[in-house]
Amino acid sequence: MTVFLFDLDGTLADSLPIILHTSRLALRECGKEVSDEQITALIGMPLLQTGELLLGPGMGEHYRACYQKHFYNIDTCKLSAFPGIADLLAKLKEGGAKLACVTSKRQKPAEATLAQIGLLQFFSALVCAESTTCHKPEAEPALTALAMLGATTEKAYFIGDSIFDIGCASNANIISCGVLWGAGEEQQLSEAGAAYIAHNVEELSAILLAAL
Repeated sequence: MTVFLFDLDGTLADSLPIILHTSRLALRECGKEVSDEQITALIGMPLLQTGELLLGPGMGEHYRACYQKHFYNIDTCKLSAFPGIADLLAKLKEGGAKLACVTSKRQKPAEATLAQIGLLQFFSALVCAESTTCHKPEAEPALTALAMLGATTEKAYFIGDSIFDIGCASNANIISCGVLWGAGEEQQLSEAGAAYIAHNVEELSAILLAAL
């Protein structure tokens, strides 16, 4: 049985512009301005950790509260899956694969995002920030997803756009595939240990369908 673990934001969902906008609003409310590059470098981490890194120790909960308040107040109606992703997931399911979404988002917004972009039905497991004690790039999120699917690391693949996704896969001894339509750059993902790099969804489809 082949298993595919997918990151959410920047891999399945074209959500980075909303994440950047929400992050800027939250940081401004906390009295700090940072560059988009600083924010992008931390996408893939839980909000609590992001807040601690950007604002200082003890500020994680405040940042998360500010972020979530602004996220639910802005217009997210244009949030969508990247073109071709739904077709790829359908083909993987038809080919007998099991799919899980492994995200640093909390469960409520993760489920809402997957439902809004029309992908929730493809996933047999959802690992969120509340699901584990350790988070990406540690191995626990990936291993938790495999346990939920009743699978092992053999013939398991992790697909993501950030170095945190690739690190999680490496620490779990899972094959990783970095994608270049999200937050990560090719050199970063390669240096993090990605076994494959997909420049577009067509390339990703070829890699994953060949693994069935």
